[in-house]
Amino acid sequence: MPGWDRCQQYKPPPTHRRNCHARRCCDAPCKHQTHTSVENQRPTKTYEHTNTNSLLGRTIHPLFLPLNRELTFNDQLIYSGALLLADKKERKNMLHFQGTFVDISPSGTLRIHDQSSLVCDAQGKITWIGDTAEAKKRFPNATLHTFQEGSFVLPGFVDCHIHFPQNRIIGAVESDLLHWLDHHVWPEERKYKDEAFSKMMAQEFVHNLLSNGTTAALVFGSQFSSATDHLFEEGLRQQMALVTGLTLQDRHTHPELEYTAREIRPHIESMISKWHQKERLRYVVTSRFSPACSPSLLKMMGEIIKQDSSLYFQTHINESHAEIEWVKQLFPECEDYLASYEQFDLLTSRSVFAHSIHTTEHELKRMGQHQCSVAHCPSSNAFLGSGSFSFKKHKEHDVQIAMGSDVAAGVSFSLWREMGHAHLIQMRLPEEERTFLDATQMLSSVTIDGAKALRLDHEIGNFESGKWADFIVFHPSKGRYLSKRFDECKDNSGHIDPKYIQKLLFQSALSYEDDMISHTFVKGKPVFQRECD
Repeated sequence: MPGWDRCQQYKPPPTHRRNCHARRCCDAPCKHQTHTSVENQRPTKTYEHTNTNSLLGRTIHPLFLPLNRELTFNDQLIYSGALLLADKKERKNMLHFQGTFVDISPSGTLRIHDQSSLVCDAQGKITWIGDTAEAKKRFPNATLHTFQEGSFVLPGFVDCHIHFPQNRIIGAVESDLLHWLDHHVWPEERKYKDEAFSKMMAQEFVHNLLSNGTTAALVFGSQFSSATDHLFEEGLRQQMALVTGLTLQDRHTHPELEYTAREIRPHIESMISKWHQKERLRYVVTSRFSPACSPSLLKMMGEIIKQDSSLYFQTHINESHAEIEWVKQLFPECEDYLASYEQFDLLTSRSVFAHSIHTTEHELKRMGQHQCSVAHCPSSNAFLGSGSFSFKKHKEHDVQIAMGSDVAAGVSFSLWREMGHAHLIQMRLPEEERTFLDATQMLSSVTIDGAKALRLDHEIGNFESGKWADFIVFHPSKGRYLSKRFDECKDNSGHIDPKYIQKLLFQSALSYEDDMISHTFVKGKPVFQRECD
């Protein structure tokens, strides 16, 4: 019988009962403060910790569990003292953040924790969100951080489509997608063969993500193993949720960027072994797009994914009419673009397809059946004149929609700016096809929806107990346009009135300023801080 179970079953004499009761792993379940929702509902949320085999999420050391005999009264006292000391040390290393927290609830509504507290443990996981006075009582030794008045805190953004080797070519103009690839992308991506350059770019790329509030990303890596290793290393150093992998292509690009299935497979398998599921890193099998991949290369990708269902797959689909016609020529046996991937078993619940602008109803139906996700990249689609994405059609087939910045066809690393572009694109569609994106849908698209697309919504996406404390602080610089709008929404005490949060979020997306974000935190630790006003 495990020692802890014996500890629970041991019943000392009644006269000593109050002295020998082992301390619980966690305090009793607590009721959090009331949250304000945009529907004026005020639900009460209760969080419970019921794992009796761990101490605040950590396995109890066997030193305290004598397994070769029944526990005595002295054993109980020793074990209780060990728990108390460990509990005290753990709580001393906790972080207590005080401010206004805004996220999307599990039911999909905008949730506002006004003038509240968020507490995370030493590992960087949320253990409490609720009333500040109660938080100070429960966690008196936690290090307190108070955010400036007039700011509010959002979950870290999740970018579901972006290219690492295109870090420096934002705004490289061309008439269409295929010419843009030939004239700008292939020459730039060849530079990443140089290890010193690619290491510098990995650091710059991750900084660009974090400074724009992105704490989790699905990334097209380089074609070169050393460059993609540098990206993994930087993601690990910053402790962010990073899903990336080698970009695979073996035709119709540039010889220096092409590798056959036989050449590249050992590198993929080595990289999976080295990086996949190491802390917060994940590996994604990445096809540039089917026109750049021979059937043998696509077949190899399907074989690798079959070997490990925890691996991801990402690619592009139906981005432009010229691309679709090219697929028809290269895959005459396929009924549509999606079938060029489907025939190699590349449609899974961990498959993310970028763009999906001109996807047919039949393709959407199959994507929904396989629980695939799509990454909408509005500024990229506008920049290359690719077309307008339909939220409505994808939702009708239960296809999960996330957001992607798509650097470098996308015009910035900011997902919040992307939401402003998304709204403008929707308003260009015929009225019967458009989806009006309010602030709730915008915030959902760049947080919890992205987490769902990556199957990481149990770890990130909103402020729930047990998730990583990844968040950003929205606080525009003094004197800027948005700063003045924020000032107009403050009450007499200097706090933002919760009823104006929707208005401010929407205005921020349409009038985004580069200094909108003052801080970015990953696992409760600051990874970006704006220079002082």
